[in-house]
Amino acid sequence: MLSREDYIKYISDILAVLEVSIRNRGLLNLYDANVISEHFIQGLLNIVFDYDLENLNSVVQKNQVSIDLGDREKGIAFQVTSTKTSRKIQRTLDKFIENRLYEHYEQLRVFILREKQRSYKDFDTSGIFHFDKREHILDFRDLLAKINTLETNKLGEIQAFIGREVQMKTPQYNLDLSYDRSVLSEIRKALPTEGEVIYWVCSQDFFGSFAADWISALERALDHCRFEFTNDELEALRSKFVDATERFLKNIKVNTFPLDHRPDINRIPREWEFRNSEDYYRVGRELNDLANEVCEAHKCLIHTGRRKLGI
Repeated sequence: MLSREDYIKYISDILAVLEVSIRNRGLLNLYDANVISEHFIQGLLNIVFDYDLENLNSVVQKNQVSIDLGDREKGIAFQVTSTKTSRKIQRTLDKFIENRLYEHYEQLRVFILREKQRSYKDFDTSGIFHFDKREHILDFRDLLAKINTLETNKLGEIQAFIGREVQMKTPQYNLDLSYDRSVLSEIRKALPTEGEVIYWVCSQDFFGSFAADWISALERALDHCRFEFTNDELEALRSKFVDATERFLKNIKVNTFPLDHRPDINRIPREWEFRNSEDYYRVGRELNDLANEVCEAHKCLIHTGRRKLGI
């Protein structure tokens, strides 16, 4: 029997594969959004929350307009979608009301197959039923938070279910390879080799001035490089790149400042050159060296990843 830690790691890894693959428009070819909504998510929610959800698209002749899964006894319904916008959710609520589905289901949840938005506007249900934007919009992270509270035997049930589904849907499929391809794809999408952010890091002379927005642009891109590879060599290269980028960002935020007359432009203060030229040139050399380290680490990661993963 696996340990609790082993179960949670396995479940987390598989759900990460699904989320990244959906975000990358089905890169893994494991499931499209419809298949997930009709079967996989149904079974997973039933185990995690002890529901008895039915696939409503299979028990009626045409798709329910606003819901995919429903448990009549518990009075709860789910819309499962890869679209995370407020507009999409409001349309779901409108159709739920229009079709009077609240007469059969007291509660409506929306499960987002990608990472949901950080915040949502207030939704209008005309006071007909309660919908809490903080509690009733779920994604894989919310699901994992709930899974982390479950007993070990329940984790084993989830692991067995996921194992059956992955094997059934993807015979002879190399899950680790597919996951690593998704991780690399996410990094390349956030920081393409020919992209503007990497070009700035690699071409900028940091003795000179630069647009301050480049710092936040690099920070945002780095947030998409947090998924870990299963391949040890690639993970070592990813960690090296992330570490180099974090050190570069820390240094540039400590040692460059907005110009008095142009707050959108940063540089090493020119007065440092006259007060203590040794420190001025040391800081400039350090920034240029760190930028070169970031560029080399990025180049090595992308080149090695494409070669090893065949993409």
